[in-house]
Amino acid sequence: MKLLLITVLLALSACTALSNPNAAMQPVGYKNVQEKIMFTTCSGSVEEWGSCFAKAKKTCPNSYDVIERVESAVGGKRELTFKCK
Repeated sequence: MKLLLITVLLALSACTALSNPNAAMQPVGYKNVQEKIMFTTCSGSVEEWGSCFAKAKKTCPNSYDVIERVESAVGGKRELTFKCK
């Protein structure tokens, strides 16, 4: 009975975390301020590559160059490094 209760609580907490995707979105920051190179992550189950590209487009309305795109299957890690044109 306790195991069932714990399982249900964990499932509900996971659903709660996914129900508000904006709460977990990572901001864009500078990786190198002098060269104006930006960095963002879109990791986990909440964000996808499209989210990274949307943040880059919002940050750089006149387009951007992708400097580096890193993806790891472990934990769904995704990182985008870019520079505004």
